[in-house]
Amino acid sequence: MIELFWTKRRIVEVYINVAEFDEGVFGVGAAGPHYFGVKAGDLSLTQAARLAAILPNPKGRSASNPGNKTRKRAAAIVQGAQTIKADGRDGCFSG
Repeated sequence: MIELFWTKRRIVEVYINVAEFDEGVFGVGAAGPHYFGVKAGDLSLTQAARLAAILPNPKGRSASNPGNKTRKRAAAIVQGAQTIKADGRDGCFSG
C-alpha cells in the first residue's frame, strides 16, 4: 500500500533512518559513527553494505566485526548494488 504513495527512494530513506542498528542506535546517521566513526554520507560501499547486512537482526550481528555470514551477505549486497548501477536501474536511489 505504501508504494502507492511513496517512491522506492522515500521508502528506503525512511526505513534506514528509523531502523535500530544496535541497542539505542537508530538510523544510519547514528549507525555510521557508532560502527565506523564516520558520518552516514562518508560510509564506504562496504561499510554501507555491512550495515544493510546486519538488518533485520542487528543485535545478533555486527557491522564492525562481522562474522562469515554477515561478510557474505554484505558482499552480495555490494554485488547487487553494482549490477543495479551498471544496468541503469539505480535511478530510484540516486539523488
